[in-house]
Amino acid sequence: MQFVASYPKSGNTWVRLVAAAYTLSDEELMESLKFHSASADLPASLQYTDVERYQYQTICPFPVDDIDFPTEVRLRPAAMLVLKREKSLTTSQRPALIKSHHINGEVNNINLWNAGWAEHVVNPVRDPREICCSFAAHREMSYMETAELMADPKARMG
Repeated sequence: MQFVASYPKSGNTWVRLVAAAYTLSDEELMESLKFHSASADLPASLQYTDVERYQYQTICPFPVDDIDFPTEVRLRPAAMLVLKREKSLTTSQRPALIKSHHINGEVNNINLWNAGWAEHVVNPVRDPREICCSFAAHREMSYMETAELMADPKARMG
């Protein structure tokens, strides 16, 4: 699978839209932009993300809303196999870039990325001051509140 991994409001959606525009024919692109999911303003083909609760719930015997982040990390490889299967069954557009906000790192000695399911990862970079402005508007928070959230190493977005 191919991912775009970035800090929230860093251009993840923009990168995925540009890739779709670049790789699809005009007709395919216009067709994909016609169909929107009920939950967002993006075409359904751009809705793939690696934090959907149902991907984790599919492989977890207890409610995933009750688990902490280290437990979620232990479930991540199996959840990514669910995502990989889902993507292969439901999309005809290639490549479908999957949105992620996970860092390239480890949690309790468990790597968040695995070559078994992550073929390529694109990391857009944007000035953190601009991210803070955009993120503050998105979350309807003040710039200072948003800066504090962004500086909190234990903050979770998903």
